Amino acid sequence: MNINLMRTKSSIHFFQIKGETRNCIAILHEGQQTEILEQGPSISEEEAKGFKAHLSHLFSKADAIAMSGSLPKGLNSDYYAEIIQLANQQHIPTVLDSSGQSLMDVLLSESKPTVIKPNIDELSQLLQNTVTIDIDSLKEAVTQPIFEGIEWIIVSLGGDGAFAKHHQTFYKVNIPNINVVNPVGSGDSTVAGITSGLIHQDSDKDLLRKANTFGMLNAMESQTGHINVNKFDEIFQQIEVIEV
Repeated sequence: MNINLMRTKSSIHFFQIKGETRNCIAILHEGQQTEILEQGPSISEEEAKGFKAHLSHLFSKADAIAMSGSLPKGLNSDYYAEIIQLANQQHIPTVLDSSGQSLMDVLLSESKPTVIKPNIDELSQLLQNTVTIDIDSLKEAVTQPIFEGIEWIIVSLGGDGAFAKHHQTFYKVNIPNINVVNPVGSGDSTVAGITSGLIHQDSDKDLLRKANTFGMLNAMESQTGHINVNKFDEIFQQIEVIEV
């Protein structure tokens, strides 16, 4: 993994644990997709503390922090909340893409992330109420008191685009039809676009366009977590962001 990342000229600061990194295998066959997800390692209390210390040392180099996925075994459900608290103390913006109890613990904590990115099903689960793609339903959902203090709420609507709230302004994102080859990793690619938008201080509409462009470009490729930058402008220009 280290060698492959070095080829992309990524700056690598891994924290070593005793357990092995899990494999996530996506099988594509005649337009059908099957995912095989191994069970991940269990993190010890010592490793959990060590990673937070390791991360704290990296804060001086960070313009933003993105956190994505479920927490591995061994970590308390408030682990993301603890990291966000550390980042907020250093005034570093944070993007969180998680669900379930780990997201709930963040929402109930005093330290809020800059951005959360639930999909519509995760939003419904969080609120224990069905949320539809109707604009009024989405507005009502993201203005619930539990989201108070979060600057950006970006809700993925799948093929229907996205809905977003930034401070007190609402946006609907309309996306073009594309040939979906492999959607695995599109959520993480969208998070990368959001994080890039924060770092470069993009306008609201450009941040949302960039985020959705990254996600769509990933879905158009067979390789997971890969985008063809030569197609960026083509997709970016087709995405419509409307204040609603």
